[in-house]
Amino acid sequence: MSTMKRPPSILGETSAAVAAELAEQYAELLQEFQKLQVLYEEQTQLLARLQAQAPLDDLTGLANQRSLEAELERSLATARRHGRAHALVLFRLQDFATLAALGEATQVAILNHAARLLRQNIRPTDIAARLYDGTFAVLLNEVRASDNAFQRAAAMAEILLQTPCMAGGRNLPLVATYGVRPFGAEDEVAGVLATAQQALAEAKLPVPHS
Repeated sequence: MSTMKRPPSILGETSAAVAAELAEQYAELLQEFQKLQVLYEEQTQLLARLQAQAPLDDLTGLANQRSLEAELERSLATARRHGRAHALVLFRLQDFATLAALGEATQVAILNHAARLLRQNIRPTDIAARLYDGTFAVLLNEVRASDNAFQRAAAMAEILLQTPCMAGGRNLPLVATYGVRPFGAEDEVAGVLATAQQALAEAKLPVPHS
């Protein structure tokens, strides 16, 4: 019995039709993928904007820099109305990059430990914030004198030093330098932040009390 074979022309036409259909499906899938990619990029940008606008640091729950600047504006307004003095203190955890290299869990533990200690040792009228990496800020509202602000900054640095962070089975001491910037009615937010950063850059390591 002989088998009937399709003429080559019919086979060619069938292959061409299948190829055309596959190409059309591929084009449709590529188009959908491109739409999803655009949507993903838009969502990523939206999330970044929302995080930038959020009042809190997502790791520690403290105020973030945007929120701190808003609080500084309010403190300056109070200073202009009532002539009261305030102070901004910046703290930087020394060797933070080295400690953070021990792992993400250790990094988060250190940041939260420092945040908790700062939060526990300020007044309800003061504001604690994390600016970036291991750099924190405390806004001291209505200080009696600049000396009082320096004393409180030194006391908080001492508390950080004397209260090691337990992470990864180790006691990790937190040595922090600090810069203090008293301010009043004549100041502006940008100037307060800039001079506080300068004071922090020039700060010396604290000497622990025996």
